[in-house]
Amino acid sequence: MIVRLMVALAVTVLAAQGLCAAEPVKITDSKDKQLVEGFLKHAENVPQDLSVAKCKKLESSFEYLAWHLTPYSNMPLTAYELTGDAKYLDIFVQVMDNLRTILTKGPDGLLGWYATPEEAYKNPKYPDVKVDIVINDFRMINQMARFVELISADPALATKYARQRTEYLDLCENNLFKTWDARGLFV
Repeated sequence: MIVRLMVALAVTVLAAQGLCAAEPVKITDSKDKQLVEGFLKHAENVPQDLSVAKCKKLESSFEYLAWHLTPYSNMPLTAYELTGDAKYLDIFVQVMDNLRTILTKGPDGLLGWYATPEEAYKNPKYPDVKVDIVINDFRMINQMARFVELISADPALATKYARQRTEYLDLCENNLFKTWDARGLFV
């Protein structure tokens, strides 16, 4: 509920400011153009960088999502903001589909990204236990909320991605956020 309220507030603020869907940035410097083109090429390759197989590596490291995967999953959103080209939103959706294949239910019955702790953090009494970490979930909440903000700024995109909007908000509000709120780790 809180995440939905935050997203609704952000969308309202953007609308009140007269901001609309992403528009391509105007680049005049050839070096800047080269950098942006290189970034966009990388953004187009993100589904391969975050294939289901590569996402499954998360199971072997509970920090893999936060420090290795989320910088990549964020790239299509930035690419959309730079270009206004909805193909990058399609890429984000594909990447989120891949990442969602590795969601598992925790002891609380809620979905999360669980993985084996690093050796330094393992409890010798429970060497095979899988854990989730707050930074993974909140980085992903941020990206899904940003996606919702971006599509909400354009009625055609809001219609096209209505299913993802509903699914992402449900995952954020009724699983990821709820887990950490119940644990008293969100103030």
